[in-house]
Amino acid sequence: MDKVKFEYYANLLNLGYNFSFDDVKKSYLKLVKEYHPDKHISLGQEAYQNALEKFQEIKEAYEYITNNYEIYFKKDDSITSYNEETNLESYYLNGIHYFKKGDINSALNCFLICHRKQEDNPKYIRGIIRCLFTKNRRWMEALEYCQKLIKVESLRNENLFLIGKCYYLLKDNEKALFYLKKAKEMGYNLEDIDNIIDELEPKSIVKKMLSMFKKS
Repeated sequence: MDKVKFEYYANLLNLGYNFSFDDVKKSYLKLVKEYHPDKHISLGQEAYQNALEKFQEIKEAYEYITNNYEIYFKKDDSITSYNEETNLESYYLNGIHYFKKGDINSALNCFLICHRKQEDNPKYIRGIIRCLFTKNRRWMEALEYCQKLIKVESLRNENLFLIGKCYYLLKDNEKALFYLKKAKEMGYNLEDIDNIIDELEPKSIVKKMLSMFKKS
Protein backbone atom coordinates (compact mmCIF):
# COMPACT_ATOMS: atom_id res chain seq x y z
CA MET A 1 0.00 0.00 0.00
CA ASP A 2 1.19 3.49 -0.90
CA LYS A 3 0.65 5.67 2.19
CA VAL A 4 0.86 8.97 0.31
CA LYS A 5 -1.59 7.73 -2.31
CA PHE A 6 -4.00 6.61 0.42
CA GLU A 7 -3.88 10.04 2.06
CA TYR A 8 -4.23 11.81 -1.28
CA TYR A 9 -7.42 9.87 -1.98
CA ALA A 10 -8.66 10.47 1.59
CA ASN A 11 -8.23 14.20 1.00
CA LEU A 12 -10.04 13.89 -2.33
CA LEU A 13 -13.02 12.35 -0.53
CA ASN A 14 -12.97 15.15 2.08
CA LEU A 15 -12.07 12.76 4.89
CA GLY A 16 -10.17 13.77 8.02
CA TYR A 17 -7.52 11.76 9.86
CA ASN A 18 -9.47 9.29 12.00
CA PHE A 19 -12.35 8.47 9.68
CA SER A 20 -14.46 5.35 9.93
CA PHE A 21 -15.24 2.90 7.15
CA ASP A 22 -18.79 4.23 7.19
CA ASP A 23 -17.47 7.78 6.72
CA VAL A 24 -15.80 6.66 3.51
CA LYS A 25 -19.05 5.33 2.09
CA LYS A 26 -21.07 8.41 3.11
CA SER A 27 -18.56 10.82 1.59
CA TYR A 28 -18.29 8.74 -1.58
CA LEU A 29 -22.07 8.66 -2.14
CA LYS A 30 -22.32 12.40 -1.58
CA LEU A 31 -19.52 13.19 -4.05
CA VAL A 32 -20.61 10.82 -6.83
CA LYS A 33 -24.05 12.40 -6.66
CA GLU A 34 -22.55 15.88 -6.89
CA TYR A 35 -20.15 15.11 -9.75
CA HIS A 36 -22.17 12.60 -11.75
CA PRO A 37 -21.51 13.55 -15.42
CA ASP A 38 -25.19 13.36 -16.38
CA LYS A 39 -25.89 16.35 -14.13
CA HIS A 40 -23.39 18.49 -16.07
CA ILE A 41 -24.32 17.71 -19.70
CA SER A 42 -26.43 20.85 -20.05
CA LEU A 43 -23.55 23.03 -18.80
CA GLY A 44 -21.38 22.44 -21.87
CA GLN A 45 -18.62 20.11 -23.00
CA GLU A 46 -15.89 21.48 -20.72
CA ALA A 47 -18.07 21.26 -17.60
CA TYR A 48 -19.12 17.75 -18.57
CA GLN A 49 -15.52 16.65 -19.13
CA ASN A 50 -14.36 18.15 -15.83
CA ALA A 51 -17.17 16.38 -13.98
CA LEU A 52 -16.39 13.10 -15.72
CA GLU A 53 -12.71 13.27 -14.72
CA LYS A 54 -13.62 14.13 -11.13
CA PHE A 55 -16.24 11.36 -11.04
CA GLN A 56 -13.73 8.77 -12.21
CA GLU A 57 -11.11 9.92 -9.70
CA ILE A 58 -13.67 9.73 -6.89
CA LYS A 59 -14.48 6.14 -7.84
CA GLU A 60 -10.76 5.28 -7.91
CA ALA A 61 -10.33 6.90 -4.49
CA TYR A 62 -13.21 4.94 -2.98
CA GLU A 63 -11.92 1.65 -4.34
CA TYR A 64 -8.36 2.28 -3.15
CA ILE A 65 -9.34 3.39 0.35
CA THR A 66 -11.82 0.57 0.94
CA ASN A 67 -9.27 -1.99 -0.25
CA ASN A 68 -6.51 -0.61 1.98
CA TYR A 69 -8.41 0.75 4.97
CA GLU A 70 -7.47 -2.00 7.43
CA ILE A 71 -3.82 -2.02 6.35
CA TYR A 72 -3.44 1.74 6.72
CA PHE A 73 -5.02 2.08 10.14
CA LYS A 74 -3.28 -1.00 11.48
CA LYS A 75 0.11 0.58 10.77
CA ASP A 76 -0.78 4.23 11.41
CA ASP A 77 -3.46 4.92 13.99
CA SER A 78 -3.26 8.63 13.14
CA ILE A 79 -0.86 11.46 12.53
CA THR A 80 -1.42 12.60 16.11
CA SER A 81 0.11 9.42 17.54
CA TYR A 82 3.54 10.78 16.60
CA ASN A 83 5.36 13.90 17.57
CA GLU A 84 3.29 16.33 15.52
CA GLU A 85 5.99 18.84 14.62
CA THR A 86 8.42 16.14 13.49
CA ASN A 87 5.75 14.37 11.50
CA LEU A 88 4.55 17.53 9.76
CA GLU A 89 8.10 18.45 8.79
CA SER A 90 8.50 14.99 7.33
CA TYR A 91 5.34 15.46 5.25
CA TYR A 92 6.57 18.88 4.14
CA LEU A 93 9.95 17.54 3.03
CA ASN A 94 8.22 14.69 1.22
CA GLY A 95 6.09 17.29 -0.54
CA ILE A 96 9.18 19.11 -1.77
CA HIS A 97 10.69 15.81 -2.91
CA TYR A 98 7.57 14.84 -4.87
CA PHE A 99 7.30 18.32 -6.38
CA LYS A 100 10.88 18.19 -7.67
CA LYS A 101 10.18 14.75 -9.16
CA GLY A 102 7.13 16.12 -10.94
CA ASP A 103 4.64 14.09 -8.89
CA ILE A 104 2.40 17.09 -8.27
CA ASN A 105 -0.60 15.23 -6.85
CA SER A 106 1.49 13.53 -4.16
CA ALA A 107 3.26 16.81 -3.38
CA LEU A 108 -0.04 18.66 -3.10
CA ASN A 109 -1.43 16.01 -0.80
CA CYS A 110 1.58 16.30 1.54
CA PHE A 111 1.26 20.09 1.73
CA LEU A 112 -2.51 19.86 2.30
CA ILE A 113 -2.01 17.42 5.17
CA CYS A 114 0.38 19.90 6.79
CA HIS A 115 -1.95 22.82 6.11
CA ARG A 116 -4.92 21.10 7.73
CA LYS A 117 -2.93 20.77 10.95
CA GLN A 118 -1.37 24.26 10.84
CA GLU A 119 -3.52 26.50 8.66
CA ASP A 120 -1.48 29.66 9.23
CA ASN A 121 1.95 28.19 8.49
CA PRO A 122 3.09 30.14 5.40
CA LYS A 123 5.52 27.56 4.03
CA TYR A 124 2.74 24.99 3.77
CA ILE A 125 0.55 27.50 1.94
CA ARG A 126 3.39 28.30 -0.47
CA GLY A 127 3.78 24.61 -1.24
CA ILE A 128 0.08 24.33 -2.07
CA ILE A 129 0.22 27.42 -4.29
CA ARG A 130 3.18 26.17 -6.31
CA CYS A 131 1.39 22.87 -6.92
CA LEU A 132 -1.83 24.61 -7.99
CA PHE A 133 0.11 26.80 -10.43
CA THR A 134 0.71 23.64 -12.49
CA LYS A 135 -3.05 23.02 -12.81
CA ASN A 136 -4.66 25.72 -14.96
CA ARG A 137 -8.17 24.74 -13.89
CA ARG A 138 -7.25 25.48 -10.28
CA TRP A 139 -5.67 28.92 -10.64
CA MET A 140 -8.64 30.60 -8.92
CA GLU A 141 -8.14 28.24 -6.00
CA ALA A 142 -4.45 29.19 -6.02
CA LEU A 143 -5.47 32.85 -5.78
CA GLU A 144 -7.50 32.14 -2.63
CA TYR A 145 -4.42 30.59 -1.04
CA CYS A 146 -2.28 33.53 -2.21
CA GLN A 147 -4.65 36.00 -0.58
CA LYS A 148 -4.54 34.01 2.63
CA LEU A 149 -0.74 33.90 2.44
CA ILE A 150 -0.54 37.69 2.18
CA LYS A 151 -2.74 38.03 5.27
CA VAL A 152 -0.57 35.61 7.22
CA GLU A 153 2.81 36.97 6.08
CA SER A 154 2.47 40.24 4.18
CA LEU A 155 6.08 41.45 4.07
CA ARG A 156 7.87 38.43 2.58
CA ASN A 157 8.96 39.19 -0.98
CA GLU A 158 8.41 35.61 -2.17
CA ASN A 159 4.75 35.84 -1.14
CA LEU A 160 4.31 39.01 -3.17
CA PHE A 161 5.88 37.26 -6.14
CA LEU A 162 3.49 34.31 -5.82
CA ILE A 163 0.34 36.42 -5.74
CA GLY A 164 1.72 38.53 -8.59
CA LYS A 165 2.38 35.43 -10.67
CA CYS A 166 -1.09 34.13 -9.87
CA TYR A 167 -2.68 37.31 -11.18
CA TYR A 168 -0.42 37.01 -14.23
CA LEU A 169 -1.68 33.47 -14.89
CA LEU A 170 -5.25 34.75 -14.52
CA LYS A 171 -4.43 37.57 -16.96
CA ASP A 172 -5.13 40.36 -14.47
CA ASN A 173 -2.08 42.25 -15.68
CA GLU A 174 -2.54 45.40 -13.62
CA LYS A 175 -2.57 43.56 -10.29
CA ALA A 176 0.15 41.19 -11.47
CA LEU A 177 2.47 44.07 -12.29
CA PHE A 178 1.73 45.79 -8.96
CA TYR A 179 2.69 42.79 -6.83
CA LEU A 180 5.62 41.68 -8.99
CA LYS A 181 7.21 45.14 -8.94
CA LYS A 182 6.66 45.31 -5.20
CA ALA A 183 8.36 41.92 -4.78
CA LYS A 184 11.30 43.08 -6.89
CA GLU A 185 11.60 46.32 -4.92
CA MET A 186 11.86 44.18 -1.79
CA GLY A 187 14.75 42.22 -3.28
CA TYR A 188 13.11 39.23 -4.97
CA ASN A 189 15.17 38.40 -8.06
CA LEU A 190 14.56 34.68 -8.49
CA GLU A 191 12.58 32.61 -10.97
CA ASP A 192 11.03 34.42 -13.94
CA ILE A 193 10.09 37.70 -12.27
CA ASP A 194 12.11 39.92 -14.64
CA ASN A 195 10.69 38.25 -17.74
CA ILE A 196 7.12 38.62 -16.52
CA ILE A 197 7.60 42.28 -15.57
CA ASP A 198 9.19 43.00 -18.95
CA GLU A 199 6.24 41.33 -20.65
CA LEU A 200 3.70 43.36 -18.68
CA GLU A 201 5.43 46.76 -18.61
CA PRO A 202 3.69 49.16 -21.03
CA LYS A 203 7.03 50.61 -22.15
CA SER A 204 8.30 47.12 -22.91
CA ILE A 205 5.26 46.51 -25.10
CA VAL A 206 5.94 49.77 -26.95
CA LYS A 207 9.57 48.75 -27.47
CA LYS A 208 8.46 45.43 -28.94
CA MET A 209 6.05 47.17 -31.31
CA LEU A 210 8.73 49.62 -32.45
CA SER A 211 11.11 46.73 -32.99
CA MET A 212 8.52 44.98 -35.17
CA PHE A 213 7.99 48.11 -37.25
CA LYS A 214 11.74 48.50 -37.77
CA LYS A 215 12.02 44.91 -38.98
CA SER A 216 9.16 45.42 -41.43
